[in-house]
Amino acid sequence: MDERELKILNHAINYTEQLSEGINPLDGSFIADEDIIREERIRKYLLYVEHILKAYRKDKIRKTMPFVITADQLSRYTYPKDPLRISELAERISALTDDGVKNLPAHRITDWLLRQGYLYEEGSGSTKRRMPTEKGKQAGITAAMQMSPNGNYYTYLYYDTNMQRIILSNLMAIAKEGSHETGNNQQNQKVY
Repeated sequence: MDERELKILNHAINYTEQLSEGINPLDGSFIADEDIIREERIRKYLLYVEHILKAYRKDKIRKTMPFVITADQLSRYTYPKDPLRISELAERISALTDDGVKNLPAHRITDWLLRQGYLYEEGSGSTKRRMPTEKGKQAGITAAMQMSPNGNYYTYLYYDTNMQRIILSNLMAIAKEGSHETGNNQQNQKVY
């Protein structure tokens, strides 16, 4: 969402809010009680539209800034007792960032793990899967065969506390590699 679209959206939210309160958004005067816009049913719909527009704005703004995390934000990460899947780890890391920042894609971490020799790929096409190398196993990646809700068997990878520490200590490299792939310029931002 560009700056112009955001400005228009903010005006729409402001106008809808004022109309629901019985105020003319163009001049700030009160709207007469007998005007149709003052009917309770109309007011409720205006409040609903305002709510939807605010949610839309929040969603659009949330996805505009590239993934960036500070050392202070990263220091708030708490290591869970049980190992996590990579998607869970990416969600936990993303939850530490500011509003307006894109989430860290899990594939960015797994791509880095492949390049660093913690994982390897076997098979091809729809049967391709990622498995831990000996290095990955020693670092704390375990593979477990589980049945999905639709009855197919999948290999899920789990990352223990030690492997999470390795990933977090290399998050700067992981984030930078991903920013080059998408063409984002983060030279002036401290990325961890």
